[in-house]
Amino acid sequence: MLRKRYADGRAVVTLTEAGLMGRDSFNGAGIAEVANALACDQRAEGLPLHVVINGALRATTVGLAMQAILGVPRESAMNYLIAHREGFAVCLEAAPVDHNVVWETDGLIAHANHFLVDNPRFRDTMVGPWPDSLLRWYRADRLLRRARGTITTATVEAVLCDRLDAPTSVSTLPSGKPGATAYQTNGSIVIDLHTHDLRVAYGPPEPGAYRTVGCGDVVGSMFSPISHTPQIK
Repeated sequence: MLRKRYADGRAVVTLTEAGLMGRDSFNGAGIAEVANALACDQRAEGLPLHVVINGALRATTVGLAMQAILGVPRESAMNYLIAHREGFAVCLEAAPVDHNVVWETDGLIAHANHFLVDNPRFRDTMVGPWPDSLLRWYRADRLLRRARGTITTATVEAVLCDRLDAPTSVSTLPSGKPGATAYQTNGSIVIDLHTHDLRVAYGPPEPGAYRTVGCGDVVGSMFSPISHTPQIK
């Protein structure tokens, strides 16, 4: 867990991998960003994802966060989910050569590791080797929509702990097959932009694994009520 405060007073809290600038984060302006890997047949010279994320988390509006992602050259494909505490979210499926925009519907949005929108400028290369992404997205989306109108932090945690079709489930477990590529869910977070708290689980999440990390001392002073929705141009 990394807590950052910039010289201009802006604050960011992020869960990241060792040695990297930041990954899944939220800032004092009430904006959260979480990223999940995509893959396509196009690459380009550009900024690595952690630099792109760092730029987005310096934004004070959703529009500026989107500009920080879509307005720079990117070296690889990544989905950037941006949410605002006023209650809306958007996924930016950003490939090196183009991008797709996926808005929330009925107040809900879910994503995994494949493109939800076809784009003629590039080909998705994730679903071939990792088709479980299709099920993980469908399962998370379905569970959230079943609970629409009654969703709490506990609801989101239950979705992230889901192990239908394990080991390639939402909470992904090591396959245990000889010679198979070893991968698993190494960490999981639930961000509450109203309480400024993170709920964190390490390793493949399971019921009871989440712990609260209070971050109000870092970003609380940066939160202020707004009377309008930030304009997205």
